[in-house]
Amino acid sequence: MTDFIWVASFPKSGSTWLRFILAHLLFEVDEKKSLVREMVPNIHDWTGPLKYDWQGAYPAKTHMARHNLPVRMHTRSAIYIIRNPMDMVDSSIAYLNPQTDEGRQIIIDEFCRDGSIEPWNKLLGYASWEENLSSWTGESRDHPLLILQYEDLLAEPCENIDRIAHFLGVEADNDKIEQVYEATTFSTMKKQEDEELGSGAKGVFTDERLFDKKDFSFMRSGKAGAYKERFSEKQIAQLIARFGPLMESLGYL
Repeated sequence: MTDFIWVASFPKSGSTWLRFILAHLLFEVDEKKSLVREMVPNIHDWTGPLKYDWQGAYPAKTHMARHNLPVRMHTRSAIYIIRNPMDMVDSSIAYLNPQTDEGRQIIIDEFCRDGSIEPWNKLLGYASWEENLSSWTGESRDHPLLILQYEDLLAEPCENIDRIAHFLGVEADNDKIEQVYEATTFSTMKKQEDEELGSGAKGVFTDERLFDKKDFSFMRSGKAGAYKERFSEKQIAQLIARFGPLMESLGYL
């Protein structure tokens, strides 16, 4: 059995950002930015050996609901990041890149019906947004847990990087926290995405990217509330009808 420190979330909620933060907090990334993919691997794509551990546990990213993880992957601790589901759905649509308004609406309808989309829901074991969240944050958990909200990380990055450091037992003074922040800003990560895609080198973004979508950019805007620019009032009302109660409990309404 192998111990893991999970970077967990429903897809399109900020886990890639967290991978970069953990890599820079725990290890010496320096100029070898491509090593982030090895330091905090995406467990759904990773096929190589696990090389980087922190205090005997391997940091790794997963979108699986907690109960769907293989039992051989023991949870030492977890950081779970939550994002406003309106922005999560908007980012999912951009990732899937439907070419018509009808295609966009089909994705929204599926989210409203099932709380997720296939293959994420049942085939890959991510479950619905609500089920994924509760599987990691519910009272039945038996592991240390840090819950972050994407919007808080945007608004107060250094304060939340400091929270992550304390949770993981990392000694990090203000200079170190600022260094991690500067290395993981949106513009810095966007620059790395452009460099990876331009060179074709192995990296976080070449792993994450949908290669058949030539104009796709993983680092799109990173803003909170961007869904308001792309969803109609009817679509917003439709999504709130599905996700509203949990959104309210999380402070999104």
